[in-house]
Amino acid sequence: MSPAVSGINFTLSAGGQILGGQRNVTMNWSMETIDKTSRDSANWYEYLPGLRGWTIDFDGLFLEDDLAEEVLETAWINHTSIAIIVTTPAAVTYSGTCYLTSFSFTGPYSAESTATGTLQGSGALAKV
Repeated sequence: MSPAVSGINFTLSAGGQILGGQRNVTMNWSMETIDKTSRDSANWYEYLPGLRGWTIDFDGLFLEDDLAEEVLETAWINHTSIAIIVTTPAAVTYSGTCYLTSFSFTGPYSAESTATGTLQGSGALAKV
């Protein structure tokens, strides 16, 4: 059995810049299914694989001078895509092109300012 992996060494890079202040990154994979059930299915549903997609949710500290946050903001303002890379502790990388679909930051009175966002994958996600 493989040992458990600590999440502390996962990184998210946007436009070649590691997202500073990052705390959490969640990669979501999805796939639609196509119903191919027929009378020959012996009363069981049967499916074919359909379209696939992926998103990334992230959160962390809000850093006004962070280069990756600047890449994300500029891409959102200009309606342009972003090249991203997620790297695991074992240096496995997932890369693709995406759009920033949501981003928010908070400025609480007596705590650190944080930011959250969602990236919507556009096209294939590659694993290296």
